[in-house]
Amino acid sequence: MEQARTTPPRRRQGQDRVRTFRRSDWIAAQQAWDDGEFSEEWRTIRYQAALNGIIFPPSGSRFDCWDDERPSQRAMLIRAIRETPLLLEQSVTGSRSWSQVLDKLLAARDKQRRKVAI
Repeated sequence: MEQARTTPPRRRQGQDRVRTFRRSDWIAAQQAWDDGEFSEEWRTIRYQAALNGIIFPPSGSRFDCWDDERPSQRAMLIRAIRETPLLLEQSVTGSRSWSQVLDKLLAARDKQRRKVAI
């Protein structure tokens, strides 16, 4: 599925960290997103991640399942996009990699589960 190209994101006013990329890296990242056949569901989180310097897509394929013994980043993230989008957006904020996003996301989910169990 062909997706519209996005331009490199602008930093929000007041953000003191600026991460720059070579044009070749930006183009390679755009190509990786296109090659991965990501659905429109990814648009918002992809843009938010790029604002934080995460320009390449998460690891995994569109056929990965979050029920796998060791789910891929992509599988865990699509589940979060569909089930807990607000929590995912909060997890992306301030993260510099998909691994950091998932660490924050899973910690927040664990915290919510503990609250429910009490």
